[in-house]
Amino acid sequence: DGPEKNAKFAEKYDFPFLLLSDTDRRLAIALGLVKGPDAWMAPRVTFVISPDGRVEKMVQTKEPGGQANSLLGDL
Repeated sequence: DGPEKNAKFAEKYDFPFLLLSDTDRRLAIALGLVKGPDAWMAPRVTFVISPDGRVEKMVQTKEPGGQANSLLGDL
């Protein structure tokens, strides 16, 4: 989704963090999640990033709420 839609979603659910918008698929391509910018849809991926900017965990899921409990434990 685009930045505006992500911002509304984060506000609606009172997220204390930013949601990334990768509408041109550059990050998804760099991470090997899609083959190119014309990919229909990138997979749903959640990253846990430490305060110093390191990726601590990457979770790819088919169920949008499927990883929530696991991630809460990690946080």
